[in-house]
Amino acid sequence: MLNSRAKSQEGGPLRSGLFPLVQLAISVGMVASARFGWLYSHAETDTPPPALTLFLCELPFVFCLLPSFTREGSKRNVRSAGMVFGTALSFCPFLILEELGAIFGLRDNVYLTRLASFLPVCFIAALCMLGVSWLCGKGDRIEFIAGVKRGILGFLIVSLLVVLASLL
Repeated sequence: MLNSRAKSQEGGPLRSGLFPLVQLAISVGMVASARFGWLYSHAETDTPPPALTLFLCELPFVFCLLPSFTREGSKRNVRSAGMVFGTALSFCPFLILEELGAIFGLRDNVYLTRLASFLPVCFIAALCMLGVSWLCGKGDRIEFIAGVKRGILGFLIVSLLVVLASLL
């Protein structure tokens, strides 16, 4: 016999089954972001060192994992899904602009060509993260939207840090 109160606190079988997918989406995003950061730091001439670029590209996804370590119950999962959605939503326009820049600015740089060929993979990974996190955030839209705002803010802060690091 199921305890209905415990079931409602955990969000039911559908939501609890989807949250490992959010963690998988974060992992896929981290792998794609690491490859993107490495290629980006080698393709462009005015970027920070590769290790710093790699760290800064991984930072939004580390922020997405932070709610998983708090003790707030099922809200942490919705908040984490919202942060994944906001981060992926922020990356999509950036990836489209990078793809257009790479297509029109192709030079004899091997890394720029590799970056251009890897950008569609990043875009597909971002779309998958958007879909999975949207499904996981259905139960508590207020908490989900708050997480989306945090994800977008985290992406903007990291983008600012990349720009500042490239100026140094």
